[in-house]
Amino acid sequence: MTGYNATVGGILLQELCYHHHHRTALLFDNTLVEKASFLAKRIVKKPMSDAELGINYDTPKFPNYAVIDKRIQSFKPWPEYLPIKDIRLLAEAGLVYTGVGDSVRCYHCGGGLRNWEFGDDPWQEHAKWYPSCAHVLLSKAKWYVDAVARGDVIRDDKKPPSPTVSELLDGAIAQSCIRTFFEKPLVERAIRIYMGRNNGSAGFSSQDLCEIPAPATNNNRLPKNNASTASSTTTQKDDDKAENLDNDDPKELNRLMKENERLKSDMTCKICLDNTANIVLLPCGHIPGCPQCTPALQNCPICRVVVKGTVRVWRV
Repeated sequence: MTGYNATVGGILLQELCYHHHHRTALLFDNTLVEKASFLAKRIVKKPMSDAELGINYDTPKFPNYAVIDKRIQSFKPWPEYLPIKDIRLLAEAGLVYTGVGDSVRCYHCGGGLRNWEFGDDPWQEHAKWYPSCAHVLLSKAKWYVDAVARGDVIRDDKKPPSPTVSELLDGAIAQSCIRTFFEKPLVERAIRIYMGRNNGSAGFSSQDLCEIPAPATNNNRLPKNNASTASSTTTQKDDDKAENLDNDDPKELNRLMKENERLKSDMTCKICLDNTANIVLLPCGHIPGCPQCTPALQNCPICRVVVKGTVRVWRV
């Protein structure tokens, strides 16, 4: 900032010297003042605050309830007649039951909520009344809080739509099967079967796809060299290439499976082993946990450095 101010000052000094040299009385000329204001607005920029950058230094008001299991236990006396039935959703939103009526309180910001009605969403109510709560900002991000403040309709946390079968066929896992064991129609069939068995989930591995078409009939398992022999357009060179790929299949498939497991492990919360790890600990920079588990940490579980702040990252 000093350098920018000095630049503006240098420009003004040149202007004043010029007018003084020509013996003009323009020291307080409006044009010069307006020019100074214009330059100051363009060159001197206010630095973004830590809050604007998404960096959180706040610690939980009630650290004993920083673990979600503790918050869930607090809802054991939650009356059944109350309109909100999903106590896990209340706990995920950072809320703890006070034991009085339908009154709850956030473990992190300490804000209280009560008088629940049918259709109320704990996350949206929390973001509406306490938009600066670190638990909401880390779990849902600033765009979510802003959307709630505007009254926008928010559906399912704006999760991206499930990929289509054609998109999954272009993915690395499906392509690894196509390059090694199976023709594209068989891989497509395997994807459809897997998604049908797992409620539309696309979280399959290479092994999952390779096991589905396998043992039913001999026709299900079609190595590329057999399919190319039946095709009049495939050359002998392509047959030899496919055969070489088949010879290396076990090693390549094993390598891909190990790589896939390693990536899953790196992206999984090391505390609950369920959610995605997307909270960076400051100052060490490690990403050990998810928004539900990280607030309970006082030291980084990897390097043992004291946690002084957190910031959420988005994996793409």
